[in-house]
Amino acid sequence: MRQSRLSAKLLCRVALFWGVYCLAAPAWPKYSDEDLKAVYLYRFASLADWQSTPLAQQKTRYCGEFNSVIAERLKAIVETQPEAATFSYLEEVDPQESCHLVFVESNPQTALPTLQLRYPHALLVGNGEKFVRLGGMIAFIKVNNRILPLISRKHVEPSQIRLRAQLLSIAQLYEEPTQ
Repeated sequence: MRQSRLSAKLLCRVALFWGVYCLAAPAWPKYSDEDLKAVYLYRFASLADWQSTPLAQQKTRYCGEFNSVIAERLKAIVETQPEAATFSYLEEVDPQESCHLVFVESNPQTALPTLQLRYPHALLVGNGEKFVRLGGMIAFIKVNNRILPLISRKHVEPSQIRLRAQLLSIAQLYEEPTQ
């Protein structure tokens, strides 16, 4: 009798633990950080205005690096809407062509000056506050376990791109260090 009570208690505890475990499972993220960043990148084009730039009448072109998981995910998204946009790898972009949005992860310290000259009317997007400090326009940061864009309006201004209030309202704005 005592043995069956212990077994029943153990069974109840296991069932309770299993129930709590199963209820907690939906709280785990459904999408990876890379997926979220790719979706953000795709949406940035609809939340920016190129009307004052030479790119105003062109089909939106996203550009990214070969070795980037995020660029691969962005490419997959863009390919589902071929009438709206195109994707090119930076390494393959013809010198006569331009990009509306450039996503770069590797070596921002050396890449940014070149990208700023090559794509003066493109949103330059990367990862981390350091990217913005180095001259990038938008960077992905993690705040309270959420991916958010960090935007430097000062760095966007020379490109003549206007960012919509919707984008600015969900972003953190980069505060330039005062001297």
